[in-house]
Amino acid sequence: MDVVNYWNLMRSGDEEGFRLLYKSLWKPLFCYASRLLQDKDEAQDLIQELFSQLWVKHATLPEVTQVEAYLFTCTKRLVLNHFQARHIKDKHLQAFALANIKEDNNTFDRLLEKDMHQLVLSGMDELPERMREVFYLHRIQHIEVADIAKRMNISEQTVRNQVNLALKRLRPLIDVASLLLFIVKL
Repeated sequence: MDVVNYWNLMRSGDEEGFRLLYKSLWKPLFCYASRLLQDKDEAQDLIQELFSQLWVKHATLPEVTQVEAYLFTCTKRLVLNHFQARHIKDKHLQAFALANIKEDNNTFDRLLEKDMHQLVLSGMDELPERMREVFYLHRIQHIEVADIAKRMNISEQTVRNQVNLALKRLRPLIDVASLLLFIVKL
């Protein structure tokens, strides 16, 4: 099994899935945090806290296809919070650590955005065809309501209604994506 399967097992409350995820990723996450913090004890505490929070929130965690990237991003955010909370006085050490984090930031953030985008797109597959098309044109392609109405030969109010109905149906997925962003920005 791979870490995505362990992640999904953990999300469903399977302690064995959590244990296997922990066993698979603890060391690389610890090494990453240790490199950024330059303190093995603090890194160990931070990674322990990360896994504790994962288990506590397992039922509300989103489906993720890039588990490693997701957890490295969570680790990075926890390190940033740690630096901010501690108010590091040595500016050079902080600048060095933050520079290393920022290097990794773009890659992890792009992977995370891709996962969140995929989550919303998969929810769109459940929408009725016309509603899906209107929502896609307006929210994904950023086409104006008036242009969509002309293109589809429907009223502007119908376009607005279809977008609002789609948002209501997608709200649980959007809330999960928002939770994901919140966790990552910790």
